Amino acid sequence: MRKLKNLVLGFILSVLFFLLYTQPIFADPIGTWMNATNFPVNIASHTSTSVGNNIFVFGGANFDDFSEVYSASQNPDGSITTWGSISNLPETRYWSVLAKKDNRVYILGGTMWTGVANYKNNVYSAMIQMDGSLPSWQTMLPLPNTRALGAGVIVGNRIYYAGGFNNSGEHNEIYYADINPDGTLGSWTTSAVSLPEPLSGFGMVEYNNNLIIVGGSNGSVYRNKTYKASVNSDGSLSTFTETAVLPEPVYRSGVIRIGSTLVSIGGYTGINTLDKIYYATINSDGTIEPWQLSGNHIPQPVCCGAIAYSNGFLYLTGGFGTSGYLDTVYYAPVNTILNVPLLKQTDPDWGEEIYDSANLWDPLSPTISAYGCAITSAAMVFNYYGLNTMPDGEPLNPKTLNDWLSDQQDKFFRNGSTNWAALSRLSKITKSVNPNFTHDALDITVSTYSKNLLLQDLMNGIPDILQAKMTSDRDHFFVARGTSGEDILINDPFEDESLLSFYGDKTKSMRRYIPTNTDLSYIILVVDKDINVSVSSSSGELVGEVFIEGPIENDLGTSEPEVFPLNIFYLKQPESTNYKVQLSSSSNTNYDLDAYFYDVEGNVQIEHVSGFIGPGASAEFDLDYSQDEPSAFIEVVTFEGLINDIKSLHSLNEINFKNYWSLLWQTRSAKLFSVGKFTKRGAVNILKSMDKQIFRAKGHGVSDNAYNILHNDIQVLLSSF
Repeated sequence: MRKLKNLVLGFILSVLFFLLYTQPIFADPIGTWMNATNFPVNIASHTSTSVGNNIFVFGGANFDDFSEVYSASQNPDGSITTWGSISNLPETRYWSVLAKKDNRVYILGGTMWTGVANYKNNVYSAMIQMDGSLPSWQTMLPLPNTRALGAGVIVGNRIYYAGGFNNSGEHNEIYYADINPDGTLGSWTTSAVSLPEPLSGFGMVEYNNNLIIVGGSNGSVYRNKTYKASVNSDGSLSTFTETAVLPEPVYRSGVIRIGSTLVSIGGYTGINTLDKIYYATINSDGTIEPWQLSGNHIPQPVCCGAIAYSNGFLYLTGGFGTSGYLDTVYYAPVNTILNVPLLKQTDPDWGEEIYDSANLWDPLSPTISAYGCAITSAAMVFNYYGLNTMPDGEPLNPKTLNDWLSDQQDKFFRNGSTNWAALSRLSKITKSVNPNFTHDALDITVSTYSKNLLLQDLMNGIPDILQAKMTSDRDHFFVARGTSGEDILINDPFEDESLLSFYGDKTKSMRRYIPTNTDLSYIILVVDKDINVSVSSSSGELVGEVFIEGPIENDLGTSEPEVFPLNIFYLKQPESTNYKVQLSSSSNTNYDLDAYFYDVEGNVQIEHVSGFIGPGASAEFDLDYSQDEPSAFIEVVTFEGLINDIKSLHSLNEINFKNYWSLLWQTRSAKLFSVGKFTKRGAVNILKSMDKQIFRAKGHGVSDNAYNILHNDIQVLLSSF
């Protein structure tokens, strides 16, 4: 009996441990549906999307077809304002496909009613403004053939149109085109790989460089199949393979991806119109887990409506129900969940490894357990994207990331902070041993924390690394992996916490690793926190952003070493041109500038410069940056700058009175001689004499620091003659 009680107690304790210490799983991605402001007309066969806080509906039909574009603004609780007409398509259009890249929408193909169904191959595009306006439409290169009821997505910088219907029936061809920097489209290419069968009325989404096809019909045969194919770096496709089968056929359902979850809303089975919602988890290779039925049905059966996502809510507009065309608009909150593995920096497999060179600045606790939150977060994100193996075949985890970074010239920044751009290069290098990673690399973007941007990234399958300011000088990093109501789900590498609300308002910035097939070029400039850094382009425009990055918090709390915050300047994918770099400070101080110049492949060139700045004594540099060749980084020193340095160093008692007046007089004399055609030699001789003077006086009226600063100034000036 006692043994039975112990077994029962052990079982209860194990269940409690599981409930308390495992990540919460919010199985159903969609909450309860609610009624929103009705649409102005009964409508079906339209398309819909969102930009900012505005939801848009394009075209559509009931007993007639429409060209109008309507919009409504979203309120914080998900409800919407009254719909208003803001624009018109160039023609009436229904059964078209909508694809969106950033704020630019593309309307592809479709049908125009002229007494008969007139199938189209036109492609129109417009840039939606952040205020919700839509100024004008552009005509793009048309599809190779007329198509309606197909599906389209954007993958990287390419747009895809698959399948569809016209007068000759269903089709299986797939077309794709490059998206140019100005938003126009290149020539359409017919993919060598087609759909597994001719299909119309199916759904298609992109996930981790895979196309996923859901349902549809082939003639009078309605399908419950799901297929996936990977997208190669040149835009071509692998052969489609079948993955998990839907419980029943779905035709013209609302198919959408919510993070790592594939969702099908409503639709037609060939017999019945559905109010059901099916969902399935997508794996990193594009295959899906078995479909599940959501507990939250839509309020009535709907086929042929349009689904859109905006800031944590889904919106289902119009459609065709059991009694005809609909003007209903339903909305529901969504829980976005990404399959990000949970790793802990304290794991015994790597927790006691020395982090970076922390043994030099924190000999008491120099371990990954104490300082490894950033690299552990990066490992989680890399594993999520299918990067599980290092170039040497070792598993990709916090230890192997730490080891790899420690061997790189652009490893950790000087306060122990992670150089995120170096890890971008690793993602490119290790691609060859990770077959499930079908992109070229992970491109890093550093940005100020924005909940709306975070929600959009999660919806798009991007788990962001978040930075929390634990104190004014110390940082902690963790990964956002989904949403739960108003809160954000996180994977914390140290704390046993799963919600962002634990950190209150401490979240300050985001590190966004985004799959890319483009370049990894970057300019990164690192200075101490009290040094201001600004960069201007050849046109004089200020570029880039500066972020304060403190040393990583000792999560164990065993020590607080003397390591200080840094100002880090980031300019992503800079043009190959000339830039002006300026350092300034409100007080007299020495500076150390570490400059990292990355080319398109992520290879780095590092420059280090030390000097002295203060009020009226800034440091300036000419940067001739190249994405493909070595960049030239030259300090700009003027006679006025040398005079300012002499004055500032004297005010700090680093130059005595005698040397101060002598150096000041000689500098002014050299400046006068430098402008004359026949007296420049005199300026050179004076500068050389000054250099000898400060060398002889080093330690005897000129401090070592003052010598280094003035010697550098003089050498730069001499090189200009």
